[in-house]
Amino acid sequence: DWGGVERLWPQLLGGVMLTLLLLRPLTLMGLDDGVARNLGLALSLARLAALSLAIVISALLVNAVGIIGFIGLFAPLLAKMLGARRLLPRLMLASLIGALILWLSDQIILWLTRVWMEVSTGSVTALIGAPLLLWLLPRLRSISAPDMKVNDRVAAERQHVLAFALAGGVLLLMAVVVALSFGRDAHGWTWASGALLEDLMPWRWPRIMAALFAGVMLAVAGCIIQRLTGNPMASPEVLGISSGAAFGVVLMLFLVPGNAFGWLLPAGSLGAAVTLLIIMIAAGRGGFSPHRMLLAGMALSTAFTMLLMMLQASGDPRMAQVLTWISGSTYNATDAQVWRTGIVMVILLAITPLCRRWLTILPLGGDTARAVGMALTPTRIAL
Repeated sequence: DWGGVERLWPQLLGGVMLTLLLLRPLTLMGLDDGVARNLGLALSLARLAALSLAIVISALLVNAVGIIGFIGLFAPLLAKMLGARRLLPRLMLASLIGALILWLSDQIILWLTRVWMEVSTGSVTALIGAPLLLWLLPRLRSISAPDMKVNDRVAAERQHVLAFALAGGVLLLMAVVVALSFGRDAHGWTWASGALLEDLMPWRWPRIMAALFAGVMLAVAGCIIQRLTGNPMASPEVLGISSGAAFGVVLMLFLVPGNAFGWLLPAGSLGAAVTLLIIMIAAGRGGFSPHRMLLAGMALSTAFTMLLMMLQASGDPRMAQVLTWISGSTYNATDAQVWRTGIVMVILLAITPLCRRWLTILPLGGDTARAVGMALTPTRIAL
């Protein structure tokens, strides 16, 4: 069926022409913002135009062939590793690399369909690209994190942290009270009290406390990772740690007979630890530079997510047991899990302030951190 090709080729031609028109703005955006402005570039307008073009191209692709994972990350990076430093050669080489990877994935899918089962093309592209990226990552030229500008201004609201913390605490307490006692019964919405509230507590409080404890730990982990990488968008999900933990739990379901949920915490912890070990090995040759860690984490996150999607699509009944857990629900939270999570949270929160000096210095850049005597590699591993 050539219908997809007939639809895509004029769209591809239009996308190429618009990209060529944006070639100079895209090149200038690779420079410092101040330099780009001095050269006459309207940064906001250029970024809006480039982002709009990327979104339109992605939407047209998804509409024609479905979701294809990882190529948008891997192909440009591999083109840069192969020596395409200028934007136009990188665009051309990345296009060829993306086409080659997608063709290879399609051939693998045709073979898998005959010997195993049907899988999505997006899953296979991620499973091919992730190991290649991890293998090539040590060869990527190191890039130092940008230094903080002297004239950066601290937002006014940051000077009132205590007031915001108190207000947030009050709102959180009110939300907990509402979650515990407010609900719907046969007669409509009502506030539970007395014996009814006592009956509801065993069902509601483990889920509420599990959500609170998990939220606190995720927030603290996100703050640490953002300071460590110098990227305000970084998180445990971006580094692949969450996906690795989920994949460890799924593997445990397939390997442990009977009721395997007693092994939930060890399996998730082991999966997260293995993911962290792979990131350390992949990024270690670059001194655990932030951009290497982010790229390794994104590769692992994509690969684990696609593996989970393939297992879910397999129709195995065991996947139904873990579907609720993967979705992030607190439905199955128990008292014992809440107490264990609370103890772990208290221990980790007690350790975190000891890392304050590291977290303050790291965003200043690797050179500054070394100048004040910080051992970057052990510090990044510890964080």
